[in-house]
Amino acid sequence: MSRVFRTISESFKTAAWSRVSDRLLRSPFQIVASGMAVPIGITAILIGASVSEAMSRVLIALPEVVRLWGVVLVVGGIASVWGRYGGRPWLERVGLRTLGPAYALYGVSVLLGLGYGGLVTGPMFLALAGACFVRSRLSLSAEAARLAAEKILDEGRPPQ
Repeated sequence: MSRVFRTISESFKTAAWSRVSDRLLRSPFQIVASGMAVPIGITAILIGASVSEAMSRVLIALPEVVRLWGVVLVVGGIASVWGRYGGRPWLERVGLRTLGPAYALYGVSVLLGLGYGGLVTGPMFLALAGACFVRSRLSLSAEAARLAAEKILDEGRPPQ
């Protein structure tokens, strides 16, 4: 009897890993871009304004904004990865649309706070913000196309 349960358990683990690895291979950039937000956000929450010289210069009068920025990164990163792995496109979009402004805030503050010293990192984070918005839009378009195809199939008409 235990052999049957072991076989079922092993096949379930294999199927679950197959789904996870398939989603990871289809979108490794998004997983890394979203996943890296979590440790960065936790660091910002724990350390506060001194986590980034650029942000502490730009937000000198509002040091708690950095902690809020950290919370946004953690929530957006977890939502995006969980939505991607869990097959929940709406949660993935929420996460990406949360991460976009957070990455943009950092990119702008690096450019403003560090001047020439931020000419590499600032545009990189602004591009990352743009990528979050574009991916969110593509995810929305793909979901709309999938729902339209399901509706056509449910009605029994051939797709055109």
